[in-house]
Amino acid sequence: MDQEFFIAIFGAACIFILMPTIIGYFSLQEKKLKLQRELAQSGGAAVQKEVEDLRVRVAVLEKLVTDGDRTLASEIDRLGRIETPNRPI
Repeated sequence: MDQEFFIAIFGAACIFILMPTIIGYFSLQEKKLKLQRELAQSGGAAVQKEVEDLRVRVAVLEKLVTDGDRTLASEIDRLGRIETPNRPI
Protein backbone atom coordinates (compact mmCIF):
# COMPACT_ATOMS: atom_id res chain seq x y z
CA MET A 1 0.00 0.00 0.00
CA ASP A 2 2.87 2.38 0.68
CA GLN A 3 4.24 1.70 -2.75
CA GLU A 4 0.88 2.43 -4.41
CA PHE A 5 0.67 5.74 -2.56
CA PHE A 6 4.10 6.86 -3.82
CA ILE A 7 3.21 5.80 -7.35
CA ALA A 8 0.01 7.85 -7.15
CA ILE A 9 1.91 10.88 -5.80
CA PHE A 10 4.55 10.52 -8.52
CA GLY A 11 1.88 10.23 -11.21
CA ALA A 12 0.07 13.31 -9.91
CA ALA A 13 3.32 15.25 -9.79
CA CYS A 14 4.06 14.26 -13.39
CA ILE A 15 0.60 15.27 -14.57
CA PHE A 16 0.22 18.55 -12.66
CA ILE A 17 3.81 19.81 -12.34
CA LEU A 18 6.20 18.17 -14.78
CA MET A 19 4.02 18.10 -17.91
CA PRO A 20 2.90 21.78 -17.76
CA THR A 21 6.51 22.79 -17.16
CA ILE A 22 7.72 20.86 -20.20
CA ILE A 23 4.86 22.14 -22.38
CA GLY A 24 5.49 25.72 -21.24
CA TYR A 25 9.19 25.46 -21.96
CA PHE A 26 8.69 24.20 -25.50
CA SER A 27 5.97 26.77 -26.13
CA LEU A 28 8.38 29.52 -25.07
CA GLN A 29 11.11 28.13 -27.33
CA GLU A 30 8.69 28.04 -30.26
CA LYS A 31 7.73 31.68 -29.72
CA LYS A 32 11.40 32.65 -29.44
CA LEU A 33 12.26 30.93 -32.74
CA LYS A 34 9.26 32.54 -34.45
CA LEU A 35 10.38 35.99 -33.29
CA GLN A 36 13.95 35.36 -34.45
CA ARG A 37 12.66 34.24 -37.86
CA GLU A 38 10.50 37.38 -38.20
CA LEU A 39 13.43 39.62 -37.23
CA ALA A 40 15.72 37.91 -39.72
CA GLN A 41 13.18 38.31 -42.53
CA SER A 42 12.49 41.98 -41.82
CA GLY A 43 16.20 42.73 -41.37
CA GLY A 44 16.94 41.03 -44.67
CA ALA A 45 14.55 43.35 -46.51
CA ALA A 46 16.22 46.41 -44.99
CA VAL A 47 19.65 45.16 -46.01
CA GLN A 48 18.41 44.46 -49.55
CA LYS A 49 17.08 48.02 -49.84
CA GLU A 50 20.33 49.49 -48.58
CA VAL A 51 22.34 47.37 -51.03
CA GLU A 52 20.12 48.54 -53.90
CA ASP A 53 20.54 52.18 -52.85
CA LEU A 54 24.32 51.73 -52.73
CA ARG A 55 24.31 50.15 -56.20
CA VAL A 56 22.51 53.18 -57.59
CA ARG A 57 25.01 55.52 -55.94
CA VAL A 58 27.98 53.54 -57.25
CA ALA A 59 26.49 53.60 -60.76
CA VAL A 60 26.22 57.40 -60.58
CA LEU A 61 29.79 57.70 -59.32
CA GLU A 62 31.06 55.39 -62.07
CA LYS A 63 29.29 57.51 -64.67
CA LEU A 64 30.82 60.68 -63.26
CA VAL A 65 34.32 59.20 -63.18
CA THR A 66 34.26 57.68 -66.66
CA ASP A 67 32.75 60.72 -68.45
CA GLY A 68 34.99 63.37 -69.95
CA ASP A 69 36.02 66.50 -68.05
CA ARG A 70 33.45 68.70 -69.77
CA THR A 71 30.61 66.33 -69.06
CA LEU A 72 31.77 65.97 -65.47
CA ALA A 73 31.94 69.74 -64.97
CA SER A 74 28.51 70.30 -66.48
CA GLU A 75 27.03 67.50 -64.38
CA ILE A 76 28.51 68.97 -61.19
CA ASP A 77 27.14 72.40 -62.14
CA ARG A 78 23.72 70.89 -62.82
CA LEU A 79 23.72 69.06 -59.49
CA GLY A 80 24.77 72.25 -57.72
CA ARG A 81 21.77 74.11 -59.15
CA ILE A 82 19.26 71.49 -58.02
CA GLU A 83 17.84 72.32 -54.61
CA THR A 84 17.49 69.36 -52.29
CA PRO A 85 15.25 70.30 -49.31
CA ASN A 86 15.92 67.16 -47.24
CA ARG A 87 19.69 67.21 -47.69
CA PRO A 88 21.65 68.16 -44.56
CA ILE A 89 24.38 70.75 -44.97
